[in-house]
Amino acid sequence: FAAVVVNRIFIFNAYTFDPIGHLTGHSSMVKSFCWTKNDQSIISAGFEGAIYEWKTEFCKRNESCEYTCKAVSYSAVAYDEQTQLVVAVGSHKVAEAGTPEGEVSLRVLKLADAQDQAP
Repeated sequence: FAAVVVNRIFIFNAYTFDPIGHLTGHSSMVKSFCWTKNDQSIISAGFEGAIYEWKTEFCKRNESCEYTCKAVSYSAVAYDEQTQLVVAVGSHKVAEAGTPEGEVSLRVLKLADAQDQAP
Protein backbone atom coordinates (compact mmCIF):
# COMPACT_ATOMS: atom_id res chain seq x y z
CA PHE A 1 0.00 0.00 0.00
CA ALA A 2 1.04 3.63 -0.29
CA ALA A 3 0.42 6.88 1.56
CA VAL A 4 0.99 10.51 0.63
CA VAL A 5 2.67 13.08 2.85
CA VAL A 6 2.48 16.46 1.10
CA ASN A 7 4.65 15.95 -2.02
CA ARG A 8 6.03 12.45 -1.32
CA ILE A 9 4.50 9.01 -1.76
CA PHE A 10 5.59 6.33 0.69
CA ILE A 11 5.27 2.66 -0.28
CA PHE A 12 4.84 -0.06 2.36
CA ASN A 13 4.67 -3.84 2.34
CA ALA A 14 0.98 -4.72 2.75
CA TYR A 15 1.71 -7.80 4.88
CA THR A 16 4.49 -6.59 7.20
CA PHE A 17 3.87 -2.81 7.04
CA ASP A 18 7.61 -2.35 6.50
CA PRO A 19 8.59 0.66 4.38
CA ILE A 20 9.71 -0.27 0.87
CA GLY A 21 10.63 3.18 -0.41
CA HIS A 22 9.42 6.67 -1.18
CA LEU A 23 8.76 8.59 -4.37
CA THR A 24 9.87 12.20 -4.59
CA GLY A 25 9.55 14.52 -7.56
CA HIS A 26 6.35 16.52 -7.22
CA SER A 27 7.10 20.13 -6.37
CA SER A 28 3.74 20.58 -4.66
CA MET A 29 1.08 18.51 -2.90
CA VAL A 30 0.16 15.14 -4.42
CA LYS A 31 -3.62 15.23 -4.73
CA SER A 32 -4.28 11.76 -6.12
CA PHE A 33 -2.57 8.52 -7.11
CA CYS A 34 -3.55 5.10 -8.39
CA TRP A 35 -1.87 1.74 -8.94
CA THR A 36 -1.52 -0.08 -12.25
CA LYS A 37 -2.17 -3.79 -12.62
CA ASN A 38 0.13 -6.05 -10.58
CA ASP A 39 1.33 -2.98 -8.64
CA GLN A 40 4.15 -2.40 -11.13
CA SER A 41 3.57 1.36 -11.34
CA ILE A 42 1.88 4.23 -9.56
CA ILE A 43 0.36 7.16 -11.44
CA SER A 44 0.28 10.40 -9.46
CA ALA A 45 -1.24 13.82 -10.04
CA GLY A 46 -0.20 16.95 -8.20
CA PHE A 47 -1.38 20.42 -7.32
CA GLU A 48 1.44 21.86 -9.46
CA GLY A 49 -0.08 20.35 -12.63
CA ALA A 50 2.20 17.32 -13.01
CA ILE A 51 1.17 13.74 -13.80
CA TYR A 52 3.90 11.15 -13.28
CA GLU A 53 4.32 7.41 -13.67
CA TRP A 54 6.52 5.74 -11.04
CA LYS A 55 8.09 2.29 -11.35
CA THR A 56 7.53 0.77 -7.91
CA GLU A 57 10.25 -1.88 -8.21
CA PHE A 58 12.94 0.83 -8.37
CA CYS A 59 11.04 3.69 -6.67
CA LYS A 60 11.93 5.87 -9.66
CA ARG A 61 9.92 8.13 -11.92
CA ASN A 62 9.54 7.02 -15.53
CA GLU A 63 10.66 10.27 -17.14
CA SER A 64 9.40 9.19 -20.57
CA CYS A 65 5.82 9.07 -19.20
CA GLU A 66 5.02 12.40 -17.62
CA TYR A 67 2.84 15.39 -18.40
CA THR A 68 2.88 18.89 -16.90
CA CYS A 69 0.47 21.79 -17.28
CA LYS A 70 1.33 24.37 -14.63
CA ALA A 71 -1.97 26.23 -15.04
CA VAL A 72 -3.99 23.19 -13.88
CA SER A 73 -4.29 21.89 -10.34
CA TYR A 74 -5.13 18.19 -10.63
CA SER A 75 -7.45 16.66 -8.04
CA ALA A 76 -7.98 13.08 -9.29
CA VAL A 77 -6.28 10.53 -11.51
CA ALA A 78 -7.38 7.09 -12.75
CA TYR A 79 -5.79 4.41 -14.93
CA ASP A 80 -7.42 1.86 -17.24
CA GLU A 81 -5.27 -1.22 -17.76
CA GLN A 82 -7.04 -2.41 -20.90
CA THR A 83 -6.56 0.82 -22.88
CA GLN A 84 -3.46 2.00 -20.95
CA LEU A 85 -5.08 5.43 -20.65
CA VAL A 86 -4.59 7.80 -17.74
CA VAL A 87 -7.43 10.23 -17.02
CA ALA A 88 -6.80 13.24 -14.79
CA VAL A 89 -9.19 15.99 -13.81
CA GLY A 90 -8.46 19.33 -12.20
CA SER A 91 -9.24 23.02 -12.31
CA HIS A 92 -7.40 25.95 -13.84
CA LYS A 93 -5.52 27.99 -11.21
CA VAL A 94 -5.34 31.09 -13.40
CA ALA A 95 -7.06 32.33 -16.52
CA GLU A 96 -5.10 31.21 -19.56
CA ALA A 97 -5.66 31.58 -23.31
CA GLY A 98 -9.39 32.15 -23.04
CA THR A 99 -9.88 29.61 -20.25
CA PRO A 100 -11.39 31.20 -17.16
CA GLU A 101 -9.94 30.57 -13.71
CA GLY A 102 -11.60 27.63 -11.99
CA GLU A 103 -12.72 25.92 -15.20
CA VAL A 104 -12.49 22.14 -15.02
CA SER A 105 -9.81 20.54 -17.15
CA LEU A 106 -9.74 16.89 -18.23
CA ARG A 107 -6.61 15.23 -19.63
CA VAL A 108 -6.46 11.80 -21.22
CA LEU A 109 -2.95 10.42 -21.66
CA LYS A 110 -1.66 7.20 -23.17
CA LEU A 111 0.65 5.67 -20.58
CA ALA A 112 2.98 4.18 -23.17
CA ASP A 113 4.09 7.56 -24.52
CA ALA A 114 2.37 10.18 -22.30
CA GLN A 115 1.19 12.17 -25.29
CA ASP A 116 -1.69 14.52 -24.49
CA GLN A 117 -4.85 13.15 -26.11
CA ALA A 118 -7.22 15.98 -25.17
CA PRO A 119 -7.43 19.54 -26.46
